[in-house]
Amino acid sequence: MDKTVTRRGLGVDAARGVAVLLLFVAQTAPADGPFNILQLSEFIPPPLFALLIGMTAQLATSTGARFPLFLTWGAGLIGIGMLLSLVPSQIIGMLVYLGALAIVCGLLTRLPTPAVAAVGAVLFVLEPWLKSFTQDWWYRHVMQLQISWTGRRGLELVELVSAGQSFRLIALVIYSCAGILLIRMVSGGRAHAWVASGALVLATLIFLGDKLGGPQLHPYTGSYQVLLFNLFTAVAICEFTRLVAERWRLWLEPLTEVGGMWLTMYVAMTLSTAAYLQLAPAGARDDSWVVLTCLVVGALVFAVTWVRLLGKTRFREGPIEGLFDLLAGRDPHTGHAVATEPATDEDYSFRSRT
Repeated sequence: MDKTVTRRGLGVDAARGVAVLLLFVAQTAPADGPFNILQLSEFIPPPLFALLIGMTAQLATSTGARFPLFLTWGAGLIGIGMLLSLVPSQIIGMLVYLGALAIVCGLLTRLPTPAVAAVGAVLFVLEPWLKSFTQDWWYRHVMQLQISWTGRRGLELVELVSAGQSFRLIALVIYSCAGILLIRMVSGGRAHAWVASGALVLATLIFLGDKLGGPQLHPYTGSYQVLLFNLFTAVAICEFTRLVAERWRLWLEPLTEVGGMWLTMYVAMTLSTAAYLQLAPAGARDDSWVVLTCLVVGALVFAVTWVRLLGKTRFREGPIEGLFDLLAGRDPHTGHAVATEPATDEDYSFRSRT
């Protein structure tokens, strides 16, 4: 197979593949594994997805993507997320947040670099305080027996932005700002290596601080320690993957194909775990090594097979991604991305699959 691909785009896609597999672990692993290593999957997927949406939004903007295209992708993700919320699954839904984030990133990428950095810094300072304040307010009002339609929508909006237990848009925007800055400021193997190494060291120090009696890390507290740990871990994974993509890109092909059709994989995960629960005894959970293995192996095999069979068509990135391309007006021959796919870099040719 002959493939020409942007190095930055390939690295971003491969990192998204890592995020998909870690999401499978976070949602379905029945135990934390040796030395509780799998517990880290509870921290990583949301910030890594958010970081990558910021990166791909910046890459897309650099190739001429306009805001209505980001709006189309964001609205589509929100719509699919709302539909999946009706499925009887134990998956904690994330697509609505990522859809809103894609729209926000369509605006952030129009800002100059100092402004993007300032937005991320201000939200970092405010996020723990806003979470605590708005969650208290949210709990007081959600317990009311009679709430108007407008009131319910207002509560849902507050939950989306700052009061959510698992995900909050404000926290995700912080990671996306970092992703935008990475694309603008970091290029080349040596830079990737330095950034990945530095981020890994800082994340390790925060992790050791927790183990040695310092501030405790919990994936959903929204504390400054957790925000920094999430950010540094996501940056380390992404930059290391981009470094490997520059030097040994063929090794990352399966991950790249999974990352390229991450939305299809997300939907498949939700529907397959829901089907498993329907067949399992009453009261069962989808936390199972069998489920996890089937998801990981199935994702890799499906993605590679799909690309081999449909690599020359509009749907080469995946079935759902192909439909989004139609709605967003993405040209399948040029490979221009919109908001959540890897875009091209001016120094390298567009992706083509034969």
